[in-house]
Order: sequence, then structure tokens, then C-alpha cells
Amino acid sequence: MTVRRIDSGQVQPGRFDEYFKLVRNFADAIEGYGVSPLTLVRVSSGGANTGGFAMFADWDSMEAYGDFIDRSVQDEAVQKAYGAFYAGDSPVAMGPSNLLARLATFGAEEPVGQPGVAAIVRVWSTPPGKQSVVVDAIKNVAGLYSHTNAHFGIGEIYAGGPDSGNVMTAIVFPNMRELGAYVDDMRQNDEIAEMIQQNVASDAPIQVLRASIVRSVAY
Repeated sequence: MTVRRIDSGQVQPGRFDEYFKLVRNFADAIEGYGVSPLTLVRVSSGGANTGGFAMFADWDSMEAYGDFIDRSVQDEAVQKAYGAFYAGDSPVAMGPSNLLARLATFGAEEPVGQPGVAAIVRVWSTPPGKQSVVVDAIKNVAGLYSHTNAHFGIGEIYAGGPDSGNVMTAIVFPNMRELGAYVDDMRQNDEIAEMIQQNVASDAPIQVLRASIVRSVAY
């Protein structure tokens, strides 16, 4: 089971270089802790979150993540680098952190570590026992686009404030052009249109709470 931690925030105008420096310092500090390379994405569209940034990293298991936490809290360099995001003069206003436990993946391999990657990210309101509804819906869509470079990922928000217990999905593409082609095709696909109508119906067992388009900016 892969575990992914996502830390998001809104960067003050004109202070992007300062924020990028904080991200680089943190990435250097956690190197060697059994964590994947830190990835930074920007929210291209997504309501109040538009223009915000999110950094994420993966661990092979919850045990590996727990080991990282146990050891890093004793590491002054890690604590200093992470604490800089929350300092009084920080260039970013940090939001909640989300910890995802991966439920399933479909389609192409996730293009993590490549520049220009784009994704459609959704958070679903998911009552207990209904996670399989989201998994089945994404699996069906992934089957229709198995001929593309799209990666479909699904994770339970294990910890993340009000979103805890819900499900996050990401449809990831190597670039924004392929994401746009997917959206164009999806809007003309009657089968997907029917799925969407079922998901947004007032009596649907799951509901989309938020949707965003994000694009990688640094690794």
C-alpha cells in the first residue's frame, strides 16, 4: 500500500522564489528517509484553491511513513526545514495536510518525476462502506481510456481535517494537452456523461466536493 502526504498552501504574490527555496530545503532535509522525491504542483483551476501550491511525497507503506515521523521529529534539520513553512515571515499560508492511503490504480504508470505533468483531482464525499463505488466508477472510466497515457489513482484520505474518511481521485496525464484532449473526448462520450449524471444526482451514494486541475512545476 502506498501512502502519500500532501501539504498545500497559498503563496503570497511576488514571493514564489522564497517558497521554492523552502521546498528545496525541505526536500534536501528528508532525502535518505525512504521517501520518494518531493513533487510540487500548482492548482491551475479549482475555486478558492486556484493559484495555490501543493507538495507531495510517497512512502511504500504506513509503517514506512510512521518510521519517517518517528525519526524525523528527532532530526533538527528536518524540523527546521518544515517549520520554516509556518514561521511568522513565511511566504506561504499553509493549509491542512492530507495523508492518503492508496486504494487502487488503473491505466498507465503514474508519470511522477516528469516536468509538465497535469492532473484532474477530485475529492469525493464518501459514506462508510461506499469507497468501492468510487473505485468501480474510476475503473470503468479507466477502461474506456486504456489506449491513452492516462493514469487513474484512488486514495482514502486517512487524515486531513474535515476531508478525513473521504476519497481523492487523480487522473494524471504527461502534459496539459493530453488532459485537454481527454476532457474534449469525455464531454462527447455518452457513456461517461451517464456516469457523471448518476454521480451528481441528489440521491447518489457519493458526491464530488471539490475538483481541481493541477500541474507540476518542480521536483
